[in-house]
Amino acid sequence: MNKFLNPAETMQELGISYATLLRKVKNGEIPFVKVGKSLRFPRTYFETLEQEAMSNMKGASHE
Repeated sequence: MNKFLNPAETMQELGISYATLLRKVKNGEIPFVKVGKSLRFPRTYFETLEQEAMSNMKGASHE
């Protein structure tokens, strides 16, 4: 499995448009690395988001 997602994979993962992705990059909301002229996004960031969302869902169901 690749350690990084390309912009298309990232947009699909987050359900956002390319313009929104670029805005989030510019605002520092999403970590990224540049490989040449291409942007790549660390898969671990999205795995962490997913784990946090699952934890929040479990916590919310007990309240």
